[in-house]
Amino acid sequence: MTKLTFKSSEGLKTLAEQTLKTTFFKMPYTNETTKEKGLWLVKDEGMYLMKAFAVSEKDMPVIYAESFDPYKDEDGWDR
Repeated sequence: MTKLTFKSSEGLKTLAEQTLKTTFFKMPYTNETTKEKGLWLVKDEGMYLMKAFAVSEKDMPVIYAESFDPYKDEDGWDR
């Protein structure tokens, strides 16, 4: 099993606090919402956590995993 370490403990705290305060969350790949709380773990040019609800971009951090580099760890997404 692979362990991800995230760069911003303050950003994670902000993301967690806003997630707990939020009522409606977006369902992935749809325009539907749910009351079930959650975050999105995203992988593209890296791996990161981000909000699954609507707030302005400046109000919400994107927290990148520092233990993953897509250019050095090509099979990391699979692990």
